[in-house]
Amino acid sequence: MIQLNHIALLVRSARSGAGLLKKYGLVTGPLQTWEGEGTLEVYAGEESLSARLLLMEAVKSGAYARALEKRGPGLHHLAVDVPDLGSYIAGLSGSGWLLHPASLKTAGQTKTAYLARPGMPLLIEVQEREQISLAPPLVERLELALPQNGPALLAALGLGGSTQIASGKPALCLTGGKVVDLTEFLDQ
Repeated sequence: MIQLNHIALLVRSARSGAGLLKKYGLVTGPLQTWEGEGTLEVYAGEESLSARLLLMEAVKSGAYARALEKRGPGLHHLAVDVPDLGSYIAGLSGSGWLLHPASLKTAGQTKTAYLARPGMPLLIEVQEREQISLAPPLVERLELALPQNGPALLAALGLGGSTQIASGKPALCLTGGKVVDLTEFLDQ
């Protein structure tokens, strides 16, 4: 079983972004500083849900600050939970996804690997989990501006669960029918 854990947005201000999410009626958790990552982060959605939203603010130099400088705010990654990291990565051979070099270190240390593809507007963070929740999703549909091969690349991930990913104007369609326009976060 493969589950979408969260959708991460890189934002200029996690506090402002959390305030914006409240207008959609979303519950946000506490702001947390991750020194090793150099980020200030906040999750939206109840902890019991899958496909939650994560807002990440780069607060010191590092990979996230470089990404913000290079691409600006917006979608950063999708986090996927899998039961066996090695088997999952091996199964993606020939799919078009490339293993990010950072994965050589993180796969052994934290059972996490990163997938990338030139032209794709996001990274995939793959996390090995002993137990994968069957929780309902906060985000039922994620719409992205995808390159021509984007739908095939996303299909290769095998998500297929209750969160759909499709081409379109960047938006999150939440359980209950609310739609969050992701472009609102570009100026936050």
